[in-house]
Amino acid sequence: MEPWLKKMMLGVYGFVPLKCELFSMIRFFYLPKESIFRHLYFKGNFKVSVDKEHSFLMKHYGSGFAMESDHFWKGVGACERYSIDLWIKYAKQSDLILDIGANTGTYSLIASALNSNAEVHAFEPVKRTFDKLQSNVQINTFDIHLHNIALSDTVGEIFLMEEGGSNEYTAHVTKLQNPNSYLVCCKRLDSILNVNYIGKNILMKLDVERHEVSVLLGMGDLLKQLRPIILLEVLDEEMAIQLNPFFENLEYVFYNIDEMKGYFEISSVQKSFGNNIFCCPKEKVLQS
Repeated sequence: MEPWLKKMMLGVYGFVPLKCELFSMIRFFYLPKESIFRHLYFKGNFKVSVDKEHSFLMKHYGSGFAMESDHFWKGVGACERYSIDLWIKYAKQSDLILDIGANTGTYSLIASALNSNAEVHAFEPVKRTFDKLQSNVQINTFDIHLHNIALSDTVGEIFLMEEGGSNEYTAHVTKLQNPNSYLVCCKRLDSILNVNYIGKNILMKLDVERHEVSVLLGMGDLLKQLRPIILLEVLDEEMAIQLNPFFENLEYVFYNIDEMKGYFEISSVQKSFGNNIFCCPKEKVLQS
């Protein structure tokens, strides 16, 4: 298609009214292929159902925002079906929920929708992503504690480097300053949590783009003392080798999550079939 024609069509598309309502009707009868629904975008709030009784609102920002499109067309488990299934199961039973690497808030919003009694904290260091997280929390009037900081094994500032364009949400910590990096505030988790949480049911999602080791180091002795349930991103075997010592002699049970097939018990932390490993203290494992 000629660039001028594509630009003209996109301009016309922008003036089409009630797109969310129209697409909701289409979605009720028919799910388009991903290659099609990626182009069926809109701006505004839409509802995401968690189960038959619980839901939350999410804001769509228009063209190019893949995560929001996935949730609109394919539902709450669009990207990480079995990770979300486990999160839902354990969020209902939790007193304290930590969403570390919260992005625009999917996991935090699910937790708050399901369990209004839980204390929920969401950590997101990228300012433009944090702003969208904050907006999603506000339109739901959820009582989520928001932290526009990075978590690490130190207190102060660290360099963060964003990936992709303005519609992408991925960023990672880098040791070296470069033209695409900038400083963000960072804290240790043991400067935020304390021993007063001992005995509480704690659920944590840790998805910080290969900075997981530093976040766990920043817990100090609290991993042993608090024994949180952790949905842990493990992208390669090198990362798994670095993570395993944290759980030695703590009697954790591990599940490797395949987002297409389910989750399977394993003997130790290893590279995930997808993105995540589920780490649960033996005494806190819930039966199906």
